[in-house]
Amino acid sequence: MPQWMDQPTPRELEIAEMSIIGYSCEEIAFHLSISITTVRTHLRNIYAKMQVSNIRALTICLYKLERRSGFDWKVQRHQ
Repeated sequence: MPQWMDQPTPRELEIAEMSIIGYSCEEIAFHLSISITTVRTHLRNIYAKMQVSNIRALTICLYKLERRSGFDWKVQRHQ
């Protein structure tokens, strides 16, 4: 990840991943026990950090970053 770019927080990445795989803001809020406003705030923050304006562009940006630098943006789930 470029040094000039703020690092996304683990929570921002978690919410981005859920959004990318198709969860709505309402579903994300329910599953994470947070408000819909908080979900939208996290998405807005990661969009700003990654310099994108929508979920499609964020998805492309994260996958490109992963391929170029090995940045692992997917949430590691404990089983």
